[in-house]
Amino acid sequence: MATDNKDNKLLIGSGDYAEILRRAVAVIEHARTEIARHVNGYVSTAYWEIG
Repeated sequence: MATDNKDNKLLIGSGDYAEILRRAVAVIEHARTEIARHVNGYVSTAYWEIG
């Protein structure tokens, strides 16, 4: 990553962008899995409490 001297903007190379995108997707997929597990647990608990 580098900055452009004129506008002081952050420049991201295509390799850096691909890595950032890969990490973001991994974090989102992990979060989705964890959320699904928690929701499933709450639904199962509610089912058994209701009878």
